[in-house]
Amino acid sequence: MAQVKVGKFDSRLEKANNNVLVKSGLEFGYNEGPCCIDYVIKQRHSSCSNCGSTDINKAHSYTADFWFHSKSGKLIIVECKGGGYSWTSETRTKHLAVKKQYPDMDLRFIFSNKNSKISKRAKTSNAKWCSRQGFLCESKLIPRRWLAE
Repeated sequence: MAQVKVGKFDSRLEKANNNVLVKSGLEFGYNEGPCCIDYVIKQRHSSCSNCGSTDINKAHSYTADFWFHSKSGKLIIVECKGGGYSWTSETRTKHLAVKKQYPDMDLRFIFSNKNSKISKRAKTSNAKWCSRQGFLCESKLIPRRWLAE
């Protein structure tokens, strides 16, 4: 049974994709359940004050925007990224760490514009970065083909 998000979304992009999922009739959730992911990132340029080791990891928790079960029952997790500075180097590092630690997780991205550059000075687009890293991505709305998988 589809869930309907009540209240505020973090962006119009999230609201539009919630509407796609509501209309699909698929089971889904927003900022909860399978979207809550614990992961670890190795800290750079750090050392332990007790033993001096430079092998230091820091635990983090990440909550993706949406999860849904496709028509075949496949769990797909979707992160919406709008314009501006939400797609930072730190954010990309986080998603790479999650992918490495959860290789079977199907994490995908919806960008306001997948052809935008990853940063002001970059030549790489969001779509190209995702492709290189093994993530699927689209612009604006979750595509029907993802829902139908």
